[in-house]
Amino acid sequence: MKITILIVLLMTVLFIITCDRSDIYGQPIKDDLQFQNIASVLSNPDRYVGSEVGLKGKIVLECGSGCWFQLDDGTGQIHVELTPGNFAIPQKVGKSVTVMGKVMEEDGRLVVHASGVSF
Repeated sequence: MKITILIVLLMTVLFIITCDRSDIYGQPIKDDLQFQNIASVLSNPDRYVGSEVGLKGKIVLECGSGCWFQLDDGTGQIHVELTPGNFAIPQKVGKSVTVMGKVMEEDGRLVVHASGVSF
């Protein structure tokens, strides 16, 4: 009986610990990361290109293999590339996400090369 109670207690503790963890892909999001809205990034390319930024929003479109996604924060949308960070994510369309990455200009448009994302 004591073993059963101990097992149930341990399983409960493990459940509580794992429920509070977010899914992190790539590098963990830095605590001192400066967050911006997408409209600000898109309207000020000279300020942000080459800079690391934090973005929060929802995934509205995603590559089938999870190597890129389109992020929408309500102020605009931006393309987020995961390949430069050497990681991919499972299908998460409609989910809220936090992105850490460098703003780059590619083919005349701004994109984010993500180094880390968390859900």
